[in-house]
Amino acid sequence: MAWTEAAVGAAGALAGVVLQQLFTAASEGRRRRAEREDRRHEEQHEALVELIRAGRRVQRRLVDCYDHHSDDDVRQLAVEINAFAETRAAVRFMVRDEEVLRAAEGFERRVKALHQGRDWDSSKVQLQFMIDSAQNYEARRDRGLGSRTTRAPSPH
Repeated sequence: MAWTEAAVGAAGALAGVVLQQLFTAASEGRRRRAEREDRRHEEQHEALVELIRAGRRVQRRLVDCYDHHSDDDVRQLAVEINAFAETRAAVRFMVRDEEVLRAAEGFERRVKALHQGRDWDSSKVQLQFMIDSAQNYEARRDRGLGSRTTRAPSPH
């Protein structure tokens, strides 16, 4: 009888240890997932900030082209447009929110059209829609509502 009680007690203790290990492993997994998600959110935020900065550099170059009409300013504008396009590609990879992607694509399309038409009116390109869409995305994401994506980003 004592042997049976000891075996049951040992099995209970062992089961308790196993359960504790399972709870610890599950808790550790949740912590690691939360850390990965926090890192991903920070990387997305940095990419969106760089997108806005690149857009602002394009706007400044448009103003320079408007003010000076120099070939060097036009070449620099092309460089900044290409840098914006590269940043936009990184954002497409990291952020799948349609509103953000649409705003960035529209901005790029407008500045390319202005550059090709040699129209340097920077008032025709507004960063505010892109800023607002990035802020809306981050607010939705932080509230746990996710993005407004119904499709994968376009390959264009």
